[in-house]
Amino acid sequence: PNTNCTPIVAHDHSNGSITILTSKIHIPRPVRPNIPRTFKQYVNTLQEWERALLHGIRFRRTPFEIQHHIQNLPLSSALYMVSDGSQKRNVLSYGWVFGTKTGTVLAEHSGHGYGTPSSHRAEAWGMLSGALFLKHFNRFVSSSQHLSLIATPLIFFCDNQGLITRISQRTQYHTSYPNATLAVDWDTVEQLNAECQQLPYAQ
Repeated sequence: PNTNCTPIVAHDHSNGSITILTSKIHIPRPVRPNIPRTFKQYVNTLQEWERALLHGIRFRRTPFEIQHHIQNLPLSSALYMVSDGSQKRNVLSYGWVFGTKTGTVLAEHSGHGYGTPSSHRAEAWGMLSGALFLKHFNRFVSSSQHLSLIATPLIFFCDNQGLITRISQRTQYHTSYPNATLAVDWDTVEQLNAECQQLPYAQ
């Protein structure tokens, strides 16, 4: 049987005849979930601003091979997310590399930022893109909606001390203060903090 079939009940009578009764129960056709098969397909299901920051990820291994590699890292290892940003006239660009403490590169990406051009904002876009990737990468390879804690610690690297200071200060409180919203590049710093809070890595 298939989804176009209708359930029936057959009654066999003593005179040799058969009465066919169709079921009045309406069985709705199940909706088949559209599960992305590739990370690129998964990214296409995200919000526009997320797609912009994750378009064109270059994997050195397949996502599930990366997951297996991370799960088998020794306890003394660590994961590195190294990002950088650049501002040239009115153009903001960034890049990041995700890998292990021993130098194994797992994925990398480069792209363009938005907003008032500054070196600080370019750096923030790079770190935000990296954090966003880590969140969605783990959601893509996870077999559950609830992400399990990854024992291997994750360390972010950035060469902009101003950004590092602001992120460190932002982690000290839960609700953003009104005067903090007036700071330069508050939007990217606030979103970066929100993404980092959702990462399943050990501190």
